[in-house]
Amino acid sequence: MPCVAETQICPAVAAGAFVEYHVDTSYEYYFANWYGEMDLVCTPPATIAMMCTVYYVAFGIGGLFNFPVPDLIGRKKAMLLYGAISLGAQLTMLFSNSYWVRLVCFVVIGFVCIKNAVSYVWVFELVETKHKGTVCSVVSMFDEITPLIFCCYIKFVNKDWFPLVAGMTFAGVVALFLAVVVVPESPKFLLINGKTEEAIAALNRVAGLNCASSRIPSDAVFVETQIAGNLDHTLVLANQNESISRIIADTSRRAFGKDAARKGAEKSNLSNSLQDSSNPSSNHKQVQQDPNAPSLTKIFILLAIVYICLMNAYFI
Repeated sequence: MPCVAETQICPAVAAGAFVEYHVDTSYEYYFANWYGEMDLVCTPPATIAMMCTVYYVAFGIGGLFNFPVPDLIGRKKAMLLYGAISLGAQLTMLFSNSYWVRLVCFVVIGFVCIKNAVSYVWVFELVETKHKGTVCSVVSMFDEITPLIFCCYIKFVNKDWFPLVAGMTFAGVVALFLAVVVVPESPKFLLINGKTEEAIAALNRVAGLNCASSRIPSDAVFVETQIAGNLDHTLVLANQNESISRIIADTSRRAFGKDAARKGAEKSNLSNSLQDSSNPSSNHKQVQQDPNAPSLTKIFILLAIVYICLMNAYFI
């Protein structure tokens, strides 16, 4: 059956007639959304779709401009910056019915969407290598389950979009605050940038959150710091046939002498010295893991919550 809006309402509005109409809330598939709230009944579909289009255009442009930022200021500061901007735009969309305001907010959210990638990088650099697959699966699972949650909410709980999205947005505010307060900066980022003391403090904070009794000594020396200093923070292959391991071995030899070079060549891979965020090792001092401490880090749970809430609070 043809829609009344298409056959009667919109033609009358286009002709300049005053038309008063009401949405049939008794319809089986009715739910309150922006289509009715913003009076988009007679708005061209292309105009409505523009809100999503500008999001993805801004997403691509933002990726081109923002990708160096997490490596310049750190994962934590980047997440705080982009997360706060995104949440501000989402809160604005909650309380404004203006088409143009919401369109601009979609542009802003798309432009800072690099926060999603930052959340993955941040959490991967805080957990043991063998748990990264689990972390990725958990975050992705909650990300993809969002449409199911939304549909079940509309079907069985409430036909209004606002309470669910408002709840998720404010949960994102709380989650971002907790992540900034509780979760430390990536130790890998700090080590590569020569901030050894801050890296050790971050690692020990992770150990504390994991209920581990062991701590990294304040005078521990990491190969990563020496490599970063000797290569100006960048690993460059002068010869394509030359491997990273040879560069690391050569740098270790210069940094620690020939005796330490043999060990450095085996242990100086960036991922190896941070293999377990609860029990990282340096090339000089080995810290034993508390056997009673849980093997799976708890930090990724907080970051997963941040990611979920920040990603999925802009339904139409």
